[in-house]
Amino acid sequence: MDIKTLQYFSAIVEAGSMSGAARRLGTSRSHISRRLKALEQDLQVQLLRRTTLRVEPTQIGWALYEHAARISQELSALQSTVDNLG
Repeated sequence: MDIKTLQYFSAIVEAGSMSGAARRLGTSRSHISRRLKALEQDLQVQLLRRTTLRVEPTQIGWALYEHAARISQELSALQSTVDNLG
């Protein structure tokens, strides 16, 4: 699991769809889908329930999202510190 994949996962949850996440991140839906599939296989859990219109996090998906959101906030704070001191 890497930070970029966590950011992709967070974008899916926040957008409510893989297409929305792809638009937000400036990449293709298929790329987002492959990264999600790899993450689920790596963790050996289903993170999202998929319908034709939306995706909804499973219980473990919500837990992962909460951690990923905190990690993202910490990375932003770190970048701000580096920018201000550098």
